Amino acid sequence: MMRIKRLRGSSKGTFNPDDAQHVKHTKFGVWDFYQERSKLAHIPGAAKAEPYLEMYQEIYQSLPFVWRMLKELGQIRSCWTMLFIYLLVVLLASLVPAVSLWYSGQLLKIVRQHISLK
Repeated sequence: MMRIKRLRGSSKGTFNPDDAQHVKHTKFGVWDFYQERSKLAHIPGAAKAEPYLEMYQEIYQSLPFVWRMLKELGQIRSCWTMLFIYLLVVLLASLVPAVSLWYSGQLLKIVRQHISLK
């Protein structure tokens, strides 16, 4: 029994069904349903925000790796050119819907003026 308890750690990412503080156990007939208790359960409305908080926490934890990747890419001279071209293409591609909407608005304005003149 001691060996099993040693294998079941209390660190994040390990599951311990005997830990009543972090796991809610419910029986449905012959089935056992284990559900992780939320750390923010005492705050009203936190259940809806918790997935977003976890997502932002994961992004925040990955920032050192992103920074290291950018530093290593910065050491390669030809990579700066490719990165600049890529960012320029992404920026221009993001403007396409806005420009398309503007041209559609101009076309509607021309049609409205044409109809009002007749």
